[in-house]
Amino acid sequence: MLALCFADNALVHDEDRDYRGLGSIRSWMQKTQTKYKYVMKPLDALVGEETVKLRARLTGDFPGSPIDLDYTFTLANDKITTLEIG
Repeated sequence: MLALCFADNALVHDEDRDYRGLGSIRSWMQKTQTKYKYVMKPLDALVGEETVKLRARLTGDFPGSPIDLDYTFTLANDKITTLEIG
């Protein structure tokens, strides 16, 4: 499960809201997928020592589909500690 890639106290920022902790992140993932029924196609990535910046195209049931979004991941101990989507 994708949520297992996150640290226990990870923080996700998406659509002007914050989700902290594995339970909150799991719930956010399920609700988002159910609401938008989207698929993601990675377009580009830049990998640093502690961050990964991913640009991806999302196609789904939402106004403006498809849309390109930026995902910025901060990593520690092989886990995602923060994810900002914008």
